[in-house]
Amino acid sequence: MKEWIELLSKPSWIGVVALAILGALYLIRMALDFFKSTILPRAYEQRLRRRQIFLPMVEKVLDSSWNVSAFFRDGDPKFTDFKSGCVFARPELAAIRSALNTSRYAYIQGPPSSGKTVVGLNVAYEYSQAKRTTLYFDRPSLLTDQFLEFVETGNASRLLDRQGALLIVDDVHLDVARVSRLFSLVYTNYAKLNLLFISRPLHGNELETDESVYYDFSRYMTTVEIRSDAIIEPLADFYSKKRFGHGMPPTVLRAFMEECGSDLLLLGRYLREWTGSTMTPLPEIRKKVIQAVLVDLEKLRILSPDAVSALLVVSMFYRFEVPVERAFLESHLALQISILLARGELKEQNGFILLYHSSLAKLYTNVCSSLRMPEYETLSAQYSPMPDALFAAYVDSEPRNICEFIVGIRKVRKHGSLVTSIVAQTQLHEKLRTGLERERNLNLLGWAILVIFWADRKNGWRVIKELDLSNFAQDLPNIASPGEISLFLLNLKKVSQTKGAEFLEQVPPAVFARTVESMNLGRGGALLGLIRIFSQEYVIRVAQSLDPIKVCQQVLNEGDLEELKLGLIKLSQLLGDRVCVKVGKTEDAFGETLNRLSFYFDTTKVVRFLKGSQIEIPYGVSSPRQQAYWQRLYRIRQPDCGITVDDGAVVQLLRGASLFPAGLTAVKGSFQRGDVVTITDLRNVAIGFGVSNFDSNQLRQIRGMRSSDISLKTTIEPNRVMDNDLTAVGKRFFRIQEMGQTNASN
Repeated sequence: MKEWIELLSKPSWIGVVALAILGALYLIRMALDFFKSTILPRAYEQRLRRRQIFLPMVEKVLDSSWNVSAFFRDGDPKFTDFKSGCVFARPELAAIRSALNTSRYAYIQGPPSSGKTVVGLNVAYEYSQAKRTTLYFDRPSLLTDQFLEFVETGNASRLLDRQGALLIVDDVHLDVARVSRLFSLVYTNYAKLNLLFISRPLHGNELETDESVYYDFSRYMTTVEIRSDAIIEPLADFYSKKRFGHGMPPTVLRAFMEECGSDLLLLGRYLREWTGSTMTPLPEIRKKVIQAVLVDLEKLRILSPDAVSALLVVSMFYRFEVPVERAFLESHLALQISILLARGELKEQNGFILLYHSSLAKLYTNVCSSLRMPEYETLSAQYSPMPDALFAAYVDSEPRNICEFIVGIRKVRKHGSLVTSIVAQTQLHEKLRTGLERERNLNLLGWAILVIFWADRKNGWRVIKELDLSNFAQDLPNIASPGEISLFLLNLKKVSQTKGAEFLEQVPPAVFARTVESMNLGRGGALLGLIRIFSQEYVIRVAQSLDPIKVCQQVLNEGDLEELKLGLIKLSQLLGDRVCVKVGKTEDAFGETLNRLSFYFDTTKVVRFLKGSQIEIPYGVSSPRQQAYWQRLYRIRQPDCGITVDDGAVVQLLRGASLFPAGLTAVKGSFQRGDVVTITDLRNVAIGFGVSNFDSNQLRQIRGMRSSDISLKTTIEPNRVMDNDLTAVGKRFFRIQEMGQTNASN
C-alpha cells in the first residue's frame, strides 16, 4: 500500500502510463457492459419487432443480473440463487444436462409446486452463461404462429443450429398440440438445437394428447422426473440447523411431507412456524400458517381495498391455470388492480392477469374461504354457488380467451363438471357461440367444441349447431398449420359429421389438396381419410386437385417406413384406380437384396429401392387393383392421337422393353407429355397404348433419332418415348381392350 501511495504522490512516467492503461481498460469494460446490458438488448428487440417476431427471452423472466427469479420472490424459503446454482442441489440437473448433451431433448415432468420451473431456469442460466442463445416460454401460448413459421425458415435453422440454442417451454400440459408442433419442426429440421419441456404429468386419456397428428415428443425425449422429496430433506435439515442447531427428526419430517405433499412453497411456510420440538403440533402450525397468510393479505388490504378480492378471483381462475381478462376484473367486478400489478403481486400478459405461482392460488382461496373473510362473503353472496356463478359471469362478459377458459375448467370435480353448469344455462349460449367464433387458434377451437359437446350433449349441440365457421374456412391456410387442421377435423368428427361436412363445403378443395401435399405421406393420407368421413363427394374433389408430381415426391422423400406404408395404403384406398403400387425384389451391384417399390399416380411414376427392408402393402399390389389402374389408363387415352413404330420396335415392345425415339416412324394428332396415346405398327394396326414422355411436337423432331443425335441436333433432353411399365401391348392390350368394350356395352 505504501508503494502505491508513494507512486501516486511522486508519479513517474512509467506509473502514469500504467495507471492510464488500467483506467482505459476499466472504462472500456464499463462501456462494453453498458452496451451489452442496455443498447444491445434494445437493438435486438427493435430488430425482432421490425420482423414482427415475438421471442420471449429468458431475461424477461429473470432480472438483468440473473441472480433472482421474479417467480419466486415471495417464496419462503428462497429456493433460487442463479449465480451459484440452486441453494439446495437438485439431483435432476445432472440428468437433464446429460440428456441435452446426448439426445438434445429433455422432458421435465412432475407434480405442481415440486420445483420444475426452478430447475428449468437453472438450466437456462447455465446455457446463457455459456454464451448460448436461450429462449424461455413460460406458457405454450407464447409459441405464436409467427414464431413457429420463423422456426421453419432456413435462416432460423442456420442461426439456431450454429449457436446450439436452447428453447424451454414451461406448462406444456396447457397446449400439448402446439408444443408437439414445435418438437416436430425441430426434430425434422434441426441438428443441434436443444429442447427442454416442463410439464405436469400427462396421461393418455387427456384431451390434448388424444390422437395428436404431430410427433409424440414423450417418445423421443428423455423424461426426467422432478420430485419434491428429493429436496425436502436437505431443505428441512438446513432450516433446522440454521434455527435450532440440530437436524430435523425423521418423524417431524414425515409429518411435514404428509401435510404439504409436493408443495415446496407451503412447506417453507410450515418450516418457518416450526418450534424445533420433536413433537409436531400440526394443528397449531396450520393455524399459524393461515394466520401468516392472513397478515399478508391484511397488509395488502391497507394498500388497496380491492387487493384481497382481486387475489381471490384471480386465484379461483388460476387453480384451473386459466388467466382472467383484466377488463373483467376492472369493468365487471369494479376492482382496482393497478397497485397489485405495480407491486408485483400479479402479472399481466396481453391483457390477462395471472399469479406468479400456482401454490399461491391454493393458499389464497383456502385462507379466504376457510376464514370466511368479508371479501369472500361479498363475492359468495353475489355469485352463488361459487365458482359456477362467477365463471358464468365471466362467459357473459365475452372474454377473448373463451376457448382457453372452457378447456381449462373442463376437469370434473366432486359434484360434476363446471362446463356442464355453464352450458346448461341457455342464456349463455349466444355468448359462448360468439366466443367460439372469435377464436383464431384452431387447436383451442376444436378442443372447446369437443369439451362443450361432451359436457352436455343436448345443450352443447344447441351451442354448436348454429356455430358459424365460415370465417375459419375462408382464412384456413393463414390461421392454422396442416397438423392443426387435421387435429381440428378429428375433434369435429367426434362431435358431428354434419357440422364437419358443412365446414368442408365452405373450404375450396384446392386448399385441402395443398395441405395434403405439404404433409408427409402417412399424415396426408390420414387427413384425406378424415375428409372422406365427412363427405365422399368432397374427398373426390380434393383428390382431383392433388398434384401427382408433388405426391410422388412425397413417396420419394418419406424416410419413415411405417409412415410410407400407411400413406400408400391410404392413397390406394382413397384414390382407387388413380393409384397403382407394385413391389418386387431385385439386387444391387454387390448382389444384396433390394425391394423395388414402384408408385404410379395417374400417369406419373416414381421408383424407390429399399435396402434391407421388408414392406408389405396389401392394397394396390393385387391383380384386381392393377387391372383397375390399366382400365383407367385405357379410358383416359387421347382419341385420334397416337404414334407409329417400326417392326423392330414392335418386337422389342412385345418382349417387355421400353420404346426409344429410334423406333418411332410417325406421330398422329396433338397431345401433351403424360397423355395416354395409342401405338400402331407400320400396317396401321393398333398393338397397344402407353404414356408418352414427350409432347407431340417434340416427338416429331426426334423420331428415328438416336439419343446421341438428339443431344447434338436439338435442345430436347434425351429420354425413352414410353417406359415399359407404363405401356400395354400384345395380349395385355387386347385383354384390356376387350374388358373396356364389355364394360361400355354393359
